[in-house]
Amino acid sequence: IARVLRGAENVFGDGDDLCKRVKNWLGIGCHFLPSYRPLEGELPAHVPAASQAPRYLYLGRVHPAKGTDELLDAFAQMSRKLPGAILRFVGDGPDLPRLRQKSQRLGLNHSVSFTGPVGRTEILAAYRDCDFVVIPTKSDSLPLVFSEAVQARRPVIGADVGDLGAFIRRFHVGIVCGSADPTLLAAAMKQMAYQPVFSAAGRALLLKLLDPNAAAVTFCRSAFGADFAPGVPVSS
Repeated sequence: IARVLRGAENVFGDGDDLCKRVKNWLGIGCHFLPSYRPLEGELPAHVPAASQAPRYLYLGRVHPAKGTDELLDAFAQMSRKLPGAILRFVGDGPDLPRLRQKSQRLGLNHSVSFTGPVGRTEILAAYRDCDFVVIPTKSDSLPLVFSEAVQARRPVIGADVGDLGAFIRRFHVGIVCGSADPTLLAAAMKQMAYQPVFSAAGRALLLKLLDPNAAAVTFCRSAFGADFAPGVPVSS
């Protein structure tokens, strides 16, 4: 990896933390270029209010590295205080069968559901049908689901890893959990249900930062020079 990065004319990372680590590791420049996937369709117009029956959504790969096991344990704890709460897992992965069995053992069949993989239309519907999005990942820098949740005006409960925690704090679009520890995660989920955190102004600034057009300009200016302007042909 080091050889490839050192041999590249331009190096990009999808988070500030990742860019800093590359710079400190290899002593080379690394530019922020966000990962972003626009949601297709009409986005929800309002942020969910506080609720005694909150609907939580996990969307992504069902894998131990994503913190899905800890999320199920956290929900089991949290739902004792809010018995009307529900948790929906949307996505596929190697841990899905075991997690389903664990949910049954914990007696959560009435409040936890597993949808499996879905298409783009169903993804937007999943955001519409939830109040809060939980991202308990242990290793990601800035997961795509984060930008999707922000687009859909859904507050995020996220682990303090990579750039996720920093971006949630900076733009006030959710609550940061210190780690994927079930007790800490349960407390953050309960706190969000009682008092949702989501800034409309922060959302606007964040989406501007993550805008694919702005990212393309960043890439081209790094590759072709600071004088690059959209729509102007690049001389050979």
